[in-house]
Amino acid sequence: MTNLVSLNQTIVDVQRNFKNLLQKTYALIQKYNKAYGEEDGRAEFFVQYFLLNLWLLIQFDSFLEVFARRSNRVSRYIQFTPEDTIQFKSQYNTINRATYCTKAMFDVEHFLKSIAKLLGMNTEVGYREMTRKLKNSLNLTDYQLDILNALARVRNSLHNNGYHTEEDFEMVIRGNSYKFEKDKQVKFSGWGNLYIMFDELLDVIEFILETTDVKKLAKIPHTSMTYHNTQ
Repeated sequence: MTNLVSLNQTIVDVQRNFKNLLQKTYALIQKYNKAYGEEDGRAEFFVQYFLLNLWLLIQFDSFLEVFARRSNRVSRYIQFTPEDTIQFKSQYNTINRATYCTKAMFDVEHFLKSIAKLLGMNTEVGYREMTRKLKNSLNLTDYQLDILNALARVRNSLHNNGYHTEEDFEMVIRGNSYKFEKDKQVKFSGWGNLYIMFDELLDVIEFILETTDVKKLAKIPHTSMTYHNTQ
């Protein structure tokens, strides 16, 4: 089980990476705002992802504060043994990873579905089939297709107690091998690997937006969902 010190250091180490991802996303907001206006779904997609990364950076700060040596943010509610504290801390981190992946991939899937629909594709299919259609229509590479699907698999594994329940799948990203084996635990869903995958995913989405057919689309509607308190 991950100990307190190593998990803290992991969070500290990846903060800079996700700050870089935040800045990269901000640059994409500016690019597509200038090209299509802020009312277009292209800019809005990156706004949503920017906000998610900002939320994550704040969560990283909160994580370090909650488990600081002199913090009472847990002890004022419950007294944990050292072993229970380690377990809680690990689960706290898992909840953050699952939340981040779920929200990010929800937005990705809806955004790509919106594009596919405007291109005249049948979108009443699963995400994986839809990405295959986009690959064939926009001449994406096998690698780009795998990037679109790898994080969906990671997201699904986080919802299944860390286990991959689908068919075997393997790909190499930046020299690192990522192998999903049916009914086996996924051991590369930590923040360092998530950063690499999402950084690559942003590049694939930008590539899609720069393809000739997608650039011809005058307007992509917003697909993000906004929740309002009605009480």
